[in-house]
Amino acid sequence: MLATTALIAIINGIVGFLKTDKARLPVSDIWFVEEVTGNQLTIHGRGNQILKVELCGVEVPAGGEQKAQIELQRLIDESASQVAITFLSRTPQGVPIVEVWVHPEMQEEESLNGLLLLKRVAIINHQTIGFCLNRDVFEREALNVIIH
Repeated sequence: MLATTALIAIINGIVGFLKTDKARLPVSDIWFVEEVTGNQLTIHGRGNQILKVELCGVEVPAGGEQKAQIELQRLIDESASQVAITFLSRTPQGVPIVEVWVHPEMQEEESLNGLLLLKRVAIINHQTIGFCLNRDVFEREALNVIIH
């Protein structure tokens, strides 16, 4: 079931991005994080391509923005601002919805989206959780999350 869900998410991501009129975006690649704002990142990649992207499946609850911003920045700094990104879909406004992986140089990279849930600075975003490759894991983890 998980493999089927992941395959559908990847296919949806590929179809959504390969059909754009603009420059084609990679399905997955290494990017550098320039700025963190809520559940959005400003990233740059090869050829100085700069994008604003939204993390799939997570959102920062009202009043928790500062705590989430600090934790998100800490996790990205620990990854030397280098992250692997899997492009999954787009918001109605055209912002790419992504799953982000910190420590891409390691064999056991970690999902940034999932870490935000585990660190209790984010909650499930029901509008974008369906795009996440790790949806089942995120939903299980979120059952135990209580925002302080």
